[in-house]
Amino acid sequence: MANQEKLPYDPHIMRMLQDEGGHDDDSISELNVIPFIDITLVLLIIVLISSAFQFQLFVFANPSSDTFEVVNVSKDATNVITLEIISAKEIVLNKQPTTISSLGGQVKSLWNSGKYIALVISAPNDLTSQEFIDITEVIKDQSPATKFSFITTSPIK
Repeated sequence: MANQEKLPYDPHIMRMLQDEGGHDDDSISELNVIPFIDITLVLLIIVLISSAFQFQLFVFANPSSDTFEVVNVSKDATNVITLEIISAKEIVLNKQPTTISSLGGQVKSLWNSGKYIALVISAPNDLTSQEFIDITEVIKDQSPATKFSFITTSPIK
């Protein structure tokens, strides 16, 4: 052992030997953020490209006010068609009970007679919006009536 030469002390070699063993007491003080920035930019590009090619998943038929006119008439007037919605299943057209399936055709024939200037729709205020929409959609789709008046009433007890 006495014949062994002393190697010169080199701090770089000592550092490599320490790192190689995994016994390094120094913790990583800086994280490499380059991959994170790369991924973030790629995701940003994907979002920007996909937003440029947006398409509508659901098609809603928006009501248009140019197809009908709301007028102020009394339901007691003689030149109006009266539609009384008592419930979703009980409908009265000009004092005659009717069904939702025949409603559009009946309103069409009355409107085409030329005697009437408006359709007065009367409904209780506890009727759900969807029930009201379903009934008025039948009229809108199947009849040429263009002038409407709406009246809400207290629920029949």
